[in-house]
Amino acid sequence: MYNYSTSKGLNVVLAAVGIVALALFGLFAFAPSAHAILACSPAHTTVSVGQTVFFTASGIATTTFDWGSPNQSVSNIGASFSEVFWSAGTQTVVVQTNDGQSAVCVVEVIGGTGGPDPGPPATGGGGTLLPVVVPLGLLALLGAATLYAIRYERRRAH
Repeated sequence: MYNYSTSKGLNVVLAAVGIVALALFGLFAFAPSAHAILACSPAHTTVSVGQTVFFTASGIATTTFDWGSPNQSVSNIGASFSEVFWSAGTQTVVVQTNDGQSAVCVVEVIGGTGGPDPGPPATGGGGTLLPVVVPLGLLALLGAATLYAIRYERRRAH
């Protein structure tokens, strides 16, 4: 005989677990990271005098940055910046946001010319997928438990 009260109680528990899982998913997957840190890449590179280096700011949601280098200072531009280095030695490029975060890229410029222009850096974004993967894993586990409970209840009903 099929016991409706047991099935109803199980459904209520599964629904509550599902709501909690969805709330956790929303909290971790869509909330901005409290530890967003501005990064400048390449963080350290070596070039010859006269070569161009392409820099990229990443790590935060801001779309405008202030860039500063030995030869120029530019405000309110995007996440990319390029500079030609004409003096040998250690040079720095600083990127800053309007809320005061800053990051530094260091460029070692060696005397003479030669070698091709290094081109833009290969950047991969660098973010973590943990806030997305964990809630999705929990949802998958919840779905599997729900399917198992449904199959179990159907077997008991027959």
